[in-house]
Amino acid sequence: MTNSSRKKFLFLLAAALPALALAQAQPQQPSRPAGQPQRPAYTAPSSAQQDWQRAVDRSRVQSQQRQNAVQQQLQQDNVNRQMNATTDPALRSQLDNANRTQQNLYRAKQDDEVKRYNDRHPGQPPPPAGTSSTGR
Repeated sequence: MTNSSRKKFLFLLAAALPALALAQAQPQQPSRPAGQPQRPAYTAPSSAQQDWQRAVDRSRVQSQQRQNAVQQQLQQDNVNRQMNATTDPALRSQLDNANRTQQNLYRAKQDDEVKRYNDRHPGQPPPPAGTSSTGR
């Protein structure tokens, strides 16, 4: 190779190098397999969908509160049976303390369910509070 042909070759290479770099830098669009539908754009839920979701959430809260109330009533009945069967004052005191703690836990569960509903649906009326089973 002669000096002049070497210079021409280097000149062509220097001129072609940016074009090659530009061709490689262009991103290729990903091709979707045939038959795959394009994803629809996200749409905000309609008021009917929001009402339906609110009703579902309200129903779930009421159901959970009923379950909590039934469980609380069963535990209350159990404690009452134990309190009636024991004569030991120390055991009665322990049962009474356990009963108070259980009632506080029950109230906290019920309040938490209502709070979660209110957090998800601000400005909406909360579901009715569950029945309380206090006292002996």
